[in-house]
Amino acid sequence: MPSSWIEASRDFLSFLEADGEGSIHDLAERLAGLIAVAEATPLPSLDTDEEHEPDVHDEEYWGGHAVRRFPALAQLYPMPDDLYGLGAIDLAELALELEQSLVIADAGKPVLAQWEWRFGFDTHWGWAHAQPLLSYLKSL
Repeated sequence: MPSSWIEASRDFLSFLEADGEGSIHDLAERLAGLIAVAEATPLPSLDTDEEHEPDVHDEEYWGGHAVRRFPALAQLYPMPDDLYGLGAIDLAELALELEQSLVIADAGKPVLAQWEWRFGFDTHWGWAHAQPLLSYLKSL
C-alpha cells in the first residue's frame, strides 16, 4: 500500500486511467487503501491564506474513465436514508479532487496541497463519495 497521500493519489488515478475493464474487487482494495492513507494523513496548519487554481481535467474526463473501466458503476446504487449514489460520479468527483491536490503539490505548494487533499477528504470526497462507494463495492 502506498505510504503517502501523493503516492496513493497517483496510484489511484493511474489505476482509473489504465487500459481495459477493471476489477470491482481491485477497485475496492484501492479505494480502501486510499481511505486508510487519508485517515492517517494529518491536516496541516496553513500560515497564510494561500490559494491555487489548478488546471486539471474536468469531471467528464474522469467520469468517462470510470464508466469505461467499471461499466457496472454506470447505474444507481442504494445508500442509507433512501438515497442513491452513482459510482461513476463518485469516482469522477474523487479523482478530480485528487488531481487538483497533486497539481498544487507539483506547483511547489506541498503544504497547501496536503491541506486541500485532507480537508477535501473530511468535507467532501471521503464521506460523500469514497466511503459510500466502498460500502457498495463490498456488497457486490
